[in-house]
Amino acid sequence: MREFTHNLLYAKSSSTYLFALCFGLLIALFGCSDTDDNKTSDSKTESYDFTNISNSTTAKISLQHINNKIQLHITNTTNKQSMLSSNAVKLFAFFPKDCSMCMPTFIHINNLLHRSKNLQVFILSKQAIHANSYRDFPITLSQNLVNLVDTNNKLDLFLDSLKRTLNIEIRDYQAPLFILQDTHNNIIQSIEGAVLEEIFEQMITDLLTQDNKIDSNKLDSSTTEKTPNNTLSQSAPSSTESLQSK
Repeated sequence: MREFTHNLLYAKSSSTYLFALCFGLLIALFGCSDTDDNKTSDSKTESYDFTNISNSTTAKISLQHINNKIQLHITNTTNKQSMLSSNAVKLFAFFPKDCSMCMPTFIHINNLLHRSKNLQVFILSKQAIHANSYRDFPITLSQNLVNLVDTNNKLDLFLDSLKRTLNIEIRDYQAPLFILQDTHNNIIQSIEGAVLEEIFEQMITDLLTQDNKIDSNKLDSSTTEKTPNNTLSQSAPSSTESLQSK
């Protein structure tokens, strides 16, 4: 009877162990699936094709959301090269179709480009902007200004996705929307409505200053980590040399 009881207890304990094991495997399985889902949600890329009116080529604009960093990338589909400069602040201007304040803002941005070397401007619009003059004033377009035209009718879809990703609310769809991106291609700020060029200039100057500080701090930290080891290896005498000198 004792042996039977023992076997019965063993059978109960083994079944309990198997149940616990199966339950643990299920938890691990669902945990892995949740982790995979989180990885998928943390890594997301959407692409849209626009036409570069300066050379009639196709530019692919990618909205990337990777590891809590939101970035916009533009690639020339012909040569597969990025159109973004590595040492410049990027200003993305979204101009809707019926926008009364877009053209005056365009003039201010173009003036700002002539004064700023480390600035790129991409104007995304539904119609090409042909601006040789404005109110009888001649306009000399900057080479760092690129007009990308929505020939596939995807601008509204792109704006809606950008709005959800940045968690912003666009209140006026007939006003320009500006996205400011730093030299490391991270979206820093979004602005809706007309903005004076002096305000843009100050924001870009501050952003360049911050990025330069970050880069210099990284360079200093890497130099500091290497310097002590090099100093010790060059200046510290070995114990054998010390004994021989005595």
